[in-house]
Amino acid sequence: MLVTGAAGRIGGILRAAWGDDAAIWQSRGCRPGFFDWDMLTQPWAGPSLSGSVIVNLAGVTSGAALDDNIALARAALDLGAAQGAAHLFLLSSAAVYGRGDGGPL
Repeated sequence: MLVTGAAGRIGGILRAAWGDDAAIWQSRGCRPGFFDWDMLTQPWAGPSLSGSVIVNLAGVTSGAALDDNIALARAALDLGAAQGAAHLFLLSSAAVYGRGDGGPL
């Protein structure tokens, strides 16, 4: 399984619940424990995703770059099609629903 945008809030929650070895945890930019890949500018250089699941959490939550969410969703769709992924989930950021009350969700 590939989880894109995994360095965000929901990615952190999923990683804590599922464990480090449950997925390829992708982040743009070099972070320890994450697969460094910019899905908008770089070709996929990871392992085959044939028959796998892609959970797309990548997204922009504020500012003029909100249109990047369309490009990020399309990049995930293109990756899934090119790699033969079995399933692709496009999920909205928790930022859409507010900051919460200090809890993890």
